Amino acid sequence: MSFRRLLPLVELEGMKKIDDAHVLVVGCGGVGSYVVEALIRSGVGTLTLVDPDVVDECNLNRQLMAFPHTIGQPKVAWLAEHARSINPNIRVFDRQCRYDDTTKEALFDTTYTYVIDAIDQVKQKQDLIETCLAKDIPFISVLGQGNRLSAEGLKVCRLDQTHRDPIARKLRHYFRAHPKRRQIRVVFNEHAHEVDVAGRGCVASSIFAPASAGLMAASVAIQHIIGRDNV
Repeated sequence: MSFRRLLPLVELEGMKKIDDAHVLVVGCGGVGSYVVEALIRSGVGTLTLVDPDVVDECNLNRQLMAFPHTIGQPKVAWLAEHARSINPNIRVFDRQCRYDDTTKEALFDTTYTYVIDAIDQVKQKQDLIETCLAKDIPFISVLGQGNRLSAEGLKVCRLDQTHRDPIARKLRHYFRAHPKRRQIRVVFNEHAHEVDVAGRGCVASSIFAPASAGLMAASVAIQHIIGRDNV
């Protein structure tokens, strides 16, 4: 695959670092699928993709792998094949499993350059962040992007700089006494929810905030990999 349009931005040394990188993406849905797309097209050499789900009809409005003909297919398998169709030289390990205590040890039996957390469930999110902190693996965690039509409120910041977001509140409480809590970086949407989820019974969604958050998280990862991490 040609990266000649990217090369002037990252230079040869940066391109080599990106090619040598191994990035773990946990959660490959509305946010994670666009993380993966951006990493593929940025030349990341090795990806490990983790998600237990198959494509559902309700994913059609926002997820990269969702088409009428892919309904029922594992999300990570489709993304892995998609990655190879773009860059035949990429190495992709697709793991159709949930990140939890039963899979964590096997997933972390290798060394990662960077980890991107795009998990929806708070408990699993907490555990993945805690694992990265314990192992000194650089990471970014994407917070909730549902119930919003706009992506205008997105920003990258420390967890302790977040507000409003209910997932962020739970994470701040959980990590409030952690010695490395100021190392927790997140993609955060500072705009309030546009829909009352309690009144609707489900999380409303659009493509705009999840996809944009995924692209931001991938950008942070690439900048870290090439040594331009200013977050």
